[in-house]
Amino acid sequence: VVGNAQGWNSRVWTGMSGTTQERYDALFANLTNNTAPTSTSLVSSGLLIAKTALSNNYGQTATGYLRTSEAGNYIFWANADDAVGLRIYDTNGVKIMEISDLSSGTMDNWSNGAKSTGVYLEANTDYRFEAAFVELTGDEYFQLGYNKLAGTYVTSVTSSGGTSTAGEEVTK
Repeated sequence: VVGNAQGWNSRVWTGMSGTTQERYDALFANLTNNTAPTSTSLVSSGLLIAKTALSNNYGQTATGYLRTSEAGNYIFWANADDAVGLRIYDTNGVKIMEISDLSSGTMDNWSNGAKSTGVYLEANTDYRFEAAFVELTGDEYFQLGYNKLAGTYVTSVTSSGGTSTAGEEVTK
């Protein structure tokens, strides 16, 4: 899975309030309504939502395109403290997959997060994605992962404590 040629569009909204669900819904509504964020950036490296120096009460989204090199059924995971979600759209703009983890999970414990059913993706086709991360207070991290159903590894995206790593292989 790769981002588009220019990278991923990152948007941050600070000063968020409400429940985790309300903040999560607000992030996707902000994307739909083109609500002006506090800050934006273009992330040109890796599979990640760019990490900010913010620590509490913010939300961040990443939008772009993903492309698989092999056609097949893929499973996606989401795991976070406090919340993370991922949506994927087909070439006609129809949502084909959505997962979310709206509870504080345990980092690197994929069984605590959300998992999609198999989603068939064509090879070398651009699929639009939207990812959202919500931080209330305290510790913060998110993880997104995927693998082909026949695969033995989860390729993950992890962000924690001010650092981000991309493309890790985690034995599943």
